Amino acid sequence: LQARAWAAIDPDPVTAAMVSDAVEAEDEEALDAWFGRRLDFGTAGIRGPVGPGPNRMNRLLIRQTAAAFAQWLGPDSAVLVGFDGRADSASFADEAARTLAAAGCDVATFGQPVPTPLVSFAVERLGADGAMMVTASHNPPADNGVKLFSREGSQLIFDDEVAVSAQINVVLRSGGAPPVVPAGDPVIASIGPGVTEAYLTSVAGLCRAPGNRTITSVHTSLHGVAGPYVIQAFDLAGFPTPVEVPEQATVDPAFPTVTRPNPEEPECLAMAVDVAESIGAGVVLANDPDGDRLAVAIPELGEWRPLSGTEIGALLADHILTHSSGSARMVVGTVTGSRLLECQAAAEGILYEETQPGFKWLTRPALEHPERRFLFAFEEALGFLVGNSPRDKDGISAALVMAEAAACQQARGGSLAERLAEIATEHGLAHVAPLVIRIGDTADPRGALDELMANLRDRPLESLAGAAVRSCHDLATAHVAMDALVYELDDNSRIVVRPSGTEPVLKMHAEVTSSVQGGVAGYRDARVAAGQRASELKRAVAQAIV
Repeated sequence: LQARAWAAIDPDPVTAAMVSDAVEAEDEEALDAWFGRRLDFGTAGIRGPVGPGPNRMNRLLIRQTAAAFAQWLGPDSAVLVGFDGRADSASFADEAARTLAAAGCDVATFGQPVPTPLVSFAVERLGADGAMMVTASHNPPADNGVKLFSREGSQLIFDDEVAVSAQINVVLRSGGAPPVVPAGDPVIASIGPGVTEAYLTSVAGLCRAPGNRTITSVHTSLHGVAGPYVIQAFDLAGFPTPVEVPEQATVDPAFPTVTRPNPEEPECLAMAVDVAESIGAGVVLANDPDGDRLAVAIPELGEWRPLSGTEIGALLADHILTHSSGSARMVVGTVTGSRLLECQAAAEGILYEETQPGFKWLTRPALEHPERRFLFAFEEALGFLVGNSPRDKDGISAALVMAEAAACQQARGGSLAERLAEIATEHGLAHVAPLVIRIGDTADPRGALDELMANLRDRPLESLAGAAVRSCHDLATAHVAMDALVYELDDNSRIVVRPSGTEPVLKMHAEVTSSVQGGVAGYRDARVAAGQRASELKRAVAQAIV
């Protein structure tokens, strides 16, 4: 009955036909996958595979979400709509804009694919009441999604998402088919180029060492939208133009050169590293498809290697703190990330704040402490914010500041590899290794994740890989109130286990700390030893979970 009702109001004839065919064929497996639950908000908006039904991303789901968002914002709200380069993003954004306009909102849209940080910036710049950004970030090619932004330019926090979800239920009780204005209706305005120009000027203004601009860099946007923005930002700031990876420079929703367009995965940097080796570059910079994340690779002892999110965060924080001053400064990390940023902040005598993972939380301290000068926030999953605007992670501005950090080290006769070794010598090595356990094909991946977490809570771990568990903090009952377990071991290692908020996976991070001596070679040796120890811990946790 639910499937037939959905097919009757689905504006997309393709997905409507898929549902009707499944009903006629009594394909319970497909219908359960599409209608067994509804896609809901995760760490960063709503994401999922494109397909029919409420458990997939499609035109009807976008309409329902947009109608609910309009109701939550209130009458006559000004709303911006953006979209990335994925296959369905433009059509989904059109559905969102037409729905918002029919609900009485003043709507303005970008006329081409844009990076997510530009949309966040535009909310502040134009004084809008909110924004919808159609993107699945670094998810697999078959996925899409939507992020919702408040009038502050930050993503909605949990309570606001609950309120929007409640409005979605109101839409469903009203028949589930909200009205839309006609396609091409002039009531929907266009966002002019001035916002993009202001954003790029703001990004270029984040540079802090104007005398250091000589660096050869290689950039890839992984078939996404960031490339032209990175090039223009570098030009405005006076840097040499980054060398683009030609095979990955064009927007392509098929992402043909990578299995998954996630820059956390080393294969995504392979082509960029090849280019860097061929031209003798000093740094490789990679953005994910919507431009809000940054991956980095550097030469070290004659070889190229990708940096971890912790290492990138350490270099960016080091550069920003070195080129700023004052006790009113503030940096922000997450309770599930590395403890290194806290050490760097303590050495400077400045405020360090911790939040849940996700930039909807990481940007809150800046809003809550206007008397503080917010400088930097990061999370291990390659999310960085190197200034107070936009109020979301920004891989484009982070790429520029990383290039400046590389140029500064080169100007003093050093390198990023050497600076990492110096930071580790001063504060200790903090090696964070991730593990992702994917949930099998099931209609209720969230239920499967909940069961795994419940099992860990019911069976407390006493030791892991030969180290006693000194304490276990259940963050569900802590001030951050998130579904995560933090195990502190007696060898000063730390394990964090939590379900992903955007994908059907269980995430784990093992942080191993140690002292470092002997420069780059000593740092490499300590990192290798820490990596081996982290692998032992990951295997132990995986066995405990299974």
